[in-house]
Amino acid sequence: MRQLCVTQFPIRRNILIAVLSLLPLVAVAKVPTLNQRFTCDQLQIPLPKNVSQEAPPAVETFTYTWTRGSKSGTAERYDPRQLWEAEQRLGKWSDSDGNVYELVQAKSVVDSFTRGIKTDYNQVMAHVLKEEYEDNRQAVGKLVRKRLPQWLEDWTGKTFSAPQKVKGIGAVREAMFCEAPGMAALIFFLKSDQNQAYALLITTTDDPPKAWKGALTRALGGIAPASKLKPSGTVQDGWKTMERPPYRVLSNLPKQYGKFVSSLLDSMIAMRMVYTTYIPEPKKMKVPLSVIRVFATPEEYHAYSGAGEEWSAGVFSTTHRELVVRGDIESGSKEKQREEIRMVTFHEGFHQYLFSITPPTIDVPIWFNEGHATFFETFTLKTVTSAGKKKPEGKPNLSYRLEEVKRDPRFCTPEGLATLMSFSTEVFYHERNRTAAYASSWVLVHWLRTEAPIELSATLNQYYTLIYKGATPEEAAEKVYPSKVLQQISEGLMTFLNSQEYKR
Repeated sequence: MRQLCVTQFPIRRNILIAVLSLLPLVAVAKVPTLNQRFTCDQLQIPLPKNVSQEAPPAVETFTYTWTRGSKSGTAERYDPRQLWEAEQRLGKWSDSDGNVYELVQAKSVVDSFTRGIKTDYNQVMAHVLKEEYEDNRQAVGKLVRKRLPQWLEDWTGKTFSAPQKVKGIGAVREAMFCEAPGMAALIFFLKSDQNQAYALLITTTDDPPKAWKGALTRALGGIAPASKLKPSGTVQDGWKTMERPPYRVLSNLPKQYGKFVSSLLDSMIAMRMVYTTYIPEPKKMKVPLSVIRVFATPEEYHAYSGAGEEWSAGVFSTTHRELVVRGDIESGSKEKQREEIRMVTFHEGFHQYLFSITPPTIDVPIWFNEGHATFFETFTLKTVTSAGKKKPEGKPNLSYRLEEVKRDPRFCTPEGLATLMSFSTEVFYHERNRTAAYASSWVLVHWLRTEAPIELSATLNQYYTLIYKGATPEEAAEKVYPSKVLQQISEGLMTFLNSQEYKR
């Protein structure tokens, strides 16, 4: 859908010197002054002051109906090109002169996803399941530098000049500049991640003037990793940004909710420390800044979170790499609404945390992921003093899911536990399993984390470590949860269920 080749555009020294001064008398296309930094996903980038942000294109859902003998059903499929673009596009803006600015995180060339994605019917189809796309993405691996020209061709559909190296400034380790009819591109690598390429693409109303190289070279000094920024509270396009690493909260809630958004940010920072207490970050890993987006209306939330999330109040979107939350979860008192929002963010925040610390080629089994998310959603936080220092401490509580397990304990037997641990995402979320699978995953994690003997409690992190190192779920379960251990867990769970009662 987008292409590239080599055409050289020489830039003479005398022209470049003239351009750097940006004299208004130079008879070339207007060069915007990149004099304001805008926070976008993992970066701050320089753009003109008069830009307005564009909403990302929606990923379309295509519903397929299948029939096998007497059985029939539907499956939601997607255009792999749209999924490919959505996972790489970080932001897009336009200015009053008609110039368009796009920030992209270059991850893979498009032919990785338009050729040979096999569906569950073993056919090549125009539309794929998200799981099929994810499997293919993980098999492709990270984009290597020598394929950057191909990536630029795929993304823009244009013929570019040969990249020219420009000197890195500030947070930028190295950068390249190239141009095409109607476009200029700055491809750069940060000092904090020398293998991840980013591209600032500018589509102009006229052909890019030779001034672009000088203007973009100076712009390098305005690029910075968002995780290194000071706490901010800026307004852009009706969205208030509040940032205290490792989180940034974006919200378009009314102004009077400012204190609540700030307290939500503080709560998530405290919960992040709780997550790491139970499942530590891998050593020497630089975990990226996590983004939480809180929408003021359900219509905005559903439009952004996408198809399939109509029933939800919050979701960790791997497409946007954001924790997306409705700010009006239910009617009732403000305090009730805020508690519901905290519970949702604690739950989805764990999905986001686990996603950020787990290699992209690894799929953590759904029972482990949802079991911990439902475990953390019950937490209450308090501040304690230890060794003269204040730190947050979290306490897990019983969940309403306790009564659901009592009504349907089929996954609490040794055989049921083995079945639960073997579930794929689709089977786990199927309507015949969803309620019992969620509840059983919660009680399993809760009991192991809070009530079980030490040797059983340790199995959760032993299991995750094996998955992290590349073991299949079957291999990890066989090693950590043999039948003898499942029998012990089952007995402990049944004793726990008979001795506890959930009180609202």
